[in-house]
Amino acid sequence: MVTLAQFWCAVIVLALLVYVVLDGFDLGVGMLIGMTSDTKHRARMLKTIDPVWDGNETWLVVVGATLYATFPTAYAILLPAFYAAFVCMLLALIFRGIGIEARNRSERARLRWDRAIIIGSAVAAFSQGVIVGNLTGGIEVENGQFVGVTLDSFTVFSVIAGVGCIVGYALHGLSWLVLKTDGELRAWAYARIPTFALGWCMILAILFWRTLQNHPEVLAKWSVISPLLFLPAIGLVACGGLAYGVHRRIDGVPFAMTTTLFLVAGAMFVLTLQPYIVPWSITVADAAAPQASLSFLLFGGAFALPVILIYTSTVYWVFRGKVPDS
Repeated sequence: MVTLAQFWCAVIVLALLVYVVLDGFDLGVGMLIGMTSDTKHRARMLKTIDPVWDGNETWLVVVGATLYATFPTAYAILLPAFYAAFVCMLLALIFRGIGIEARNRSERARLRWDRAIIIGSAVAAFSQGVIVGNLTGGIEVENGQFVGVTLDSFTVFSVIAGVGCIVGYALHGLSWLVLKTDGELRAWAYARIPTFALGWCMILAILFWRTLQNHPEVLAKWSVISPLLFLPAIGLVACGGLAYGVHRRIDGVPFAMTTTLFLVAGAMFVLTLQPYIVPWSITVADAAAPQASLSFLLFGGAFALPVILIYTSTVYWVFRGKVPDS
C-alpha cells in the first residue's frame, strides 16, 4: 500500500523529471546560441522557446514548494548543503530570463544580452548537475542536520556531473531545434547531434561506473533487483533510435529519444537512491511531515497540479509545429 509520504515523494520526482525534460531543452538552446555568430540563427533559436521557457520553470517551483511542505527535514538539510549551487542556479536563471526579454529592445546591447543568456543557461545547467552529483555521493548528516561545508559540494565527481548536465541539455536543445525549425538551422542542429550524444553517453557511463565503485550498496541493489537492468536496456534502444532518427532525418525522433534518455537517467538515479531522500542517511518516511499535514496538502495539490498540467499542455499545443523563418 502506497503511503502519503511515498505519494508526495512520487509527485516531487515526477515534477522534477518534467522540469528536466522541459527546461532542459530551453537551457540547451540558450547555450547553443553561443555556438553560432549568425544573428538570424540566434533569433530563430530563441523564438522556438519564447512561448514556453518561463512556463517550464514553473515545475522547478513545484519541486521546491512541495519539498518544503511535505519533507521539511530533507529541505532543512538539502538547502544548506547546496546553498552555493542553489544560489548560482537561481541567479543564472534570473539573468537568462532578463536576457531573453531584453535582447530585442536594444540592438546595441543585444550582444551583451546574448552573453547573459548563454552564461546564465550554462551556469544553471552546471549547478543542477553539481546538485545531482552530490546527491549521488551522499551528504554529511548528524542528528538530522547538515554538518559539512557548503563548498564541499564542488567535488571532482559533481563537476563531471555538472559538465554532463551541460552536454545533455545542449543535446536536448539540438533535438528541439530539429523538431521546431527547418532549412539551414535544422541542418546545423542535425550535424551536431552525434558529437553531443557521444559525449553525453560517455559522461553518463563514467558517472554510473564511479557510483558503483564508491557505493557497494548500490552495486548490491543493482545485482539483486533484476528489473533495474531494463532501464539501461531502454537507454541503449533510445540511443539506437536517436542514431536512426538523425540518419533518416525524421525530425520528431531525436527529441523523443533524448526525452527518453533523460527519463531513463532520472529513473535510474531515483531507484538507485530509494528509499533515501537524503542519501545515504534520511529515508522518505523519516523526513516526511506529519500525516495530518500530508493529508491537508492533498487539497491544494488536487487543484494546483492539474491546472499546471493543463496550462503546460495547452501552451505546447497552441505553439506546435515549425517556427517560421521570419
